[in-house]
Amino acid sequence: MRIIKTIPNENFTVSIFDMNEKYVVKLEGGSIEQSYKINKDGFTGVEELEEMLDDEFYDQAIKQHIELHDNLKKSYKRLKKKSST
Repeated sequence: MRIIKTIPNENFTVSIFDMNEKYVVKLEGGSIEQSYKINKDGFTGVEELEEMLDDEFYDQAIKQHIELHDNLKKSYKRLKKKSST
């Protein structure tokens, strides 16, 4: 897997990787990472994939990122609560 593009974004570090027959889009922010494996079929190139990553995509990704972070934080609190009893 090799990185083929980074995309500027104010909320995430966005990287696109080439992996066999797929593109992997990775969104990183804080301790959370989201990865999307997307078949290359149907795309004329990485530029077309980048067009797919529109504002609506990023808006939804932000919501999911917040949920993932909250889930991790709540799990950690439950663990600490168990170990203190």
